[in-house]
This record gives sequence, C-alpha cells and structure tokens, in this order.
Amino acid sequence: HRAVAALPDLAKITEKQQIIAKATSDIVSAAHTFSSNRQNRCKNKAKAESEFEGRLKAQNDGSYEAYAKLDETERQS
Repeated sequence: HRAVAALPDLAKITEKQQIIAKATSDIVSAAHTFSSNRQNRCKNKAKAESEFEGRLKAQNDGSYEAYAKLDETERQS
C-alpha cells in the first residue's frame, strides 16, 4: 500500500500539462497575430508611400525629386 500511496496523482499531472499546453498555444497564437499585424502594417505603409510618391511624380513640379533626396528620417517628419 505504501508503494501505491507514493505514486504521483496522475489527474493532477494531466491537469498541469493541459494548463501548460493551453498557455503555450495562447502564446503561439499571440505571436502569430502580432507578426501578421506587423506584416499588414508594413504592406500598408509601403502602399501609402508608393501612392504618395506617385502623386508627387504626377505633379511634375520637382517635388518628387526634392522628396527623393530626403533621408528616411526627414521623409517621416
């Protein structure tokens, strides 16, 4: 009887494993959502920049050339 009493409670171990599996799944899901959102923001930013540059080029007044000379920091301001 002592040997049986010394065995771990399998139900508790299973419950802990399920909690850990759920937490791991939640973390992976959150990381995927973050990554997907970041990719979408980058795509939207690139599209907006391209459209803006297209409008500058269409003006044909030298504004695109002036914009093209700016570095990334200056373009953001």
